[in-house]
Amino acid sequence: MDPAKESLVLNVICLVFSLAALAVAGYTVVTGQMFRTGVDGLFLTLMCLLLALVFAINPLLALRNGELGGLIKGRQKSSAQPEAKQAAEQKTTSQAVR
Repeated sequence: MDPAKESLVLNVICLVFSLAALAVAGYTVVTGQMFRTGVDGLFLTLMCLLLALVFAINPLLALRNGELGGLIKGRQKSSAQPEAKQAAEQKTTSQAVR
């Protein structure tokens, strides 16, 4: 597998895990579990926030260094190239038929 694709997949997976941990932390606060269960609820919320931070480090660093933007732009360009190639092939085929 291409290292650029591996980096993009890694960043997406880390971002999903980070958002999931934030969602669980938000759920415990919104439902009041953090306050009803005492120290256990506080510990759960803090651990979810810590996991969200740990998983968000790699995508944030990639975004800061410009790697993530370059990977996304490169992916968009590579997906646009086959369409342009198909249009050029159709044009040459239609000219050859005439």
